[in-house]
Amino acid sequence: MIRHRRAGRADLERVLDWAAAEGWNPGLTDAAAFQAADPEGFFLTEAEGEPVAAISVVNHGPAYAFLGLYLVRPEFRGRGIGHALWRHAIRHAGDRTIGLDAVPAQQANYAASGFVASTGTTRWVGRIASTRAAGVRPVEAVEIPALVAWEGRASGCAKPAYMAPWLRGDAARRTSVVDRDGAIAGFATIRRCRTGARSGRWWRPISRRRRS
Repeated sequence: MIRHRRAGRADLERVLDWAAAEGWNPGLTDAAAFQAADPEGFFLTEAEGEPVAAISVVNHGPAYAFLGLYLVRPEFRGRGIGHALWRHAIRHAGDRTIGLDAVPAQQANYAASGFVASTGTTRWVGRIASTRAAGVRPVEAVEIPALVAWEGRASGCAKPAYMAPWLRGDAARRTSVVDRDGAIAGFATIRRCRTGARSGRWWRPISRRRRS
């Protein structure tokens, strides 16, 4: 028996383990920030009571949603399970524009669902020597709302429920700002991952435009 259901926090931790096995290298504390954005936006498919596929469709506001964590366990691929879950979950976005991060090999499949390529992403991997830079300091809590608003203007969509916990930091995540004469000139977040760490806003979405 196949059934779809919403995923809770424990389910999301399991899905991030699946993502790690696929080489996605998620952050150690990503789950909390993801779920803070839209707790209703995470879905699982079960086969005979066993989780076999997952997807997230997170609504960030009345006009924009982001699709991610789209995974099917290898032994259950090729059966239409993932596509059925996709159709089930995408209804959560309603008529919002939906963004997603796509590997080139999958862009044709996403195009068949109405997505169009918008921008590309280049990722760099390596070891960086630890140095100190003038004017770089940890973000202060009182500054976070301004950074959330800044990111929303830069990306075209305000995402306060997601960005606020992302920027606040925890044992595995730190946000720093560039302070120029008392004014913030830039900011970035670095987070520890299953392997190494990631810095910055590392995804660029491709978007499916709403049809009028």
